[in-house]
Order: sequence, then structure tokens, then C-alpha cells
Amino acid sequence: MIQLYAITAPNGLINIGSAYTASRALDTIQNGSPERLELSAKMSAPSELKSALHAALALSHSHGEWFRPTESVLRVVELMRMQDIGAMLAYLELLVDAP
Repeated sequence: MIQLYAITAPNGLINIGSAYTASRALDTIQNGSPERLELSAKMSAPSELKSALHAALALSHSHGEWFRPTESVLRVVELMRMQDIGAMLAYLELLVDAP
């Protein structure tokens, strides 16, 4: 298990990634940013969930692990806050099956 995290930048972009500890990921990403970043959410999850999330959110992708704050991305952040892996998997299934 790893920690999935969502880090929000002042411009609204959201970094969705994974690490052994979300706070260390924030420190690492913060070092390269002139703006103050915020750890918006984190949850324990299987490591393969990050790749599934990135694929499901492809239409919201900006660059690297950064995503635009679309409805789908904000819902994923909300589910991370709730730490509900079952709801996250169900939502991912909906996104993948959407036309």
C-alpha cells in the first residue's frame, strides 16, 4: 500500500500522485515551486490505483502529474479526503465506462 495524494497549486492545478508518505511528496514538489502548495487530500491505496486514476482522468490532464480542476478531478479529491477506497473504485469504473 502507498499513499495517493492530491496537492493543489494556487493556479488551481492539482497534482495527483503516490508516495510512501504524502507529506514527503509535498516537500519534494514544494521545493520546485515558487508558490505555496497545499496537501488537499491523501488516502492509502494499492500502488496500481495511481495509474488507473491518471488514465481515467486523461481528459483533465495538464502536464506531468498535474490535472485541471474539472468535476471529475474534484470528485477524486473528495473521495481521497473521505478515504473510501470502495467509492473510489466505483467512481473510476464509472469514468472508464463513460462515453
